[in-house]
Amino acid sequence: MNTPRPLHTALLGALLSSALGVTGLAATPVENPFGAFIFQTPEVPDVAPYPITEMAYLEGSYVDSSSSYFGVTVDLAMDESGKVLAMGVLPGFRAKKDVKAGTTQDSENVRTLYVRTIAGEPVLTANATASGEYDEDGVPSTEESTAKGSGQADIHLGAFPPVQDPSFAVVPVMSSFKGKLEADKDKEKPSMSFLYLDPVQVRALTVKNWEMLLDISQRLDSRSKPFFVASLSLIKPDGTEIRFPERRLKNYSPRLGYTIQFSSGAMFRDSQPVLDPRGKPVKDRTTAVKFSNLVFTKDPSSEIPSFFPAGGVVDYQFFGQKGYGHVFNFDLDETSSIPTPL
Repeated sequence: MNTPRPLHTALLGALLSSALGVTGLAATPVENPFGAFIFQTPEVPDVAPYPITEMAYLEGSYVDSSSSYFGVTVDLAMDESGKVLAMGVLPGFRAKKDVKAGTTQDSENVRTLYVRTIAGEPVLTANATASGEYDEDGVPSTEESTAKGSGQADIHLGAFPPVQDPSFAVVPVMSSFKGKLEADKDKEKPSMSFLYLDPVQVRALTVKNWEMLLDISQRLDSRSKPFFVASLSLIKPDGTEIRFPERRLKNYSPRLGYTIQFSSGAMFRDSQPVLDPRGKPVKDRTTAVKFSNLVFTKDPSSEIPSFFPAGGVVDYQFFGQKGYGHVFNFDLDETSSIPTPL
């Protein structure tokens, strides 16, 4: 049974209804934005105060034949965790194991390096130690000197490759070194130096471009009640595609927008799923993306409802690096060659 309203409340309601010419008031329903949206890293990164954190991928070779020694070639290969395997030869150097084996060939060295985000920039951290015999002329002989050394260097990949000069490229390197060659000792404190690279001799691929396809669409539940879902496809700098599971969205708020988190996506290469030895799809658990306060504007001139991202923050992590960017700092589009995630 309905509880009777006080007389003055009933009269006030009647007067308002009469004055407004309505029999009841209802709030305007909030429209849920939908569509497919492409987020691409800009060719020229934006500057402060709202830059997009760069993410770097390394694969290829560094070749140096300009020194007084024989040419040095270092091959690089990077995995999903940001670990980089560097395989190369230091001319004239033979490790202890090679000396014991009696080989006269230069030692092939394999080092593990890491790319991490430091102060909002991808940095390759290299640590190396060496102990063996070394001929400073680069020619194996019977009078090699005992050599011991260690060093480390931080190469800022945000500056690599830099704006190319016709003659050379410059990469800042923070490094330190200590070592011993025969009776001479050498030690260098951490300092900033510059690595001069001839573009013709550098074949190391430092790729930073990547893109995402965010798809928001409507579904119907078992009772034919509509709801909205989001799916995401991320193409990383190495060309690997990560297709994340579909996420059901909460109702859209004009002030707070959408907040969507994606993780544990399936890996694809050349549009084919990557399978483990048992034939099951491989999950990439090191890659994650989060959209926070993603708000949209609606095109009032379009006959078909058309929305476009207008604000929000994107947090992302892959290749052992972490970054973020504001929506309006990405290159945005509503069409792309990225296939719609399954």
